[in-house]
Amino acid sequence: MNAKDTMLCWDPDSERVALMPWPDRARRSDAYRMSGLACYSHVQGMTFEQRKTVVFIEAMHLVVRERLTRWPGIARCLGSTSIATGARPICRDCSHEPQPPD
Repeated sequence: MNAKDTMLCWDPDSERVALMPWPDRARRSDAYRMSGLACYSHVQGMTFEQRKTVVFIEAMHLVVRERLTRWPGIARCLGSTSIATGARPICRDCSHEPQPPD
């Protein structure tokens, strides 16, 4: 899973955060008010390093702008704990380990 085939979905002012496959043919993301990552064409055109950065930025948006306070839940969802701890991420685009080019 990476930022080119996974959509981040959430509801502002709630703790609901989920990763959905992109494209979302089943329309499961309709249950959420906001979305990011793979559903935007500019993300599709990004390099690996750019996508890694945008995943981190989206996580920060959830914490700061949307006031989601359960950082461990967001970290598990995005794999962002790897940035601070080196733990194996769920999201390939968050990894410190070099990845082969797309």
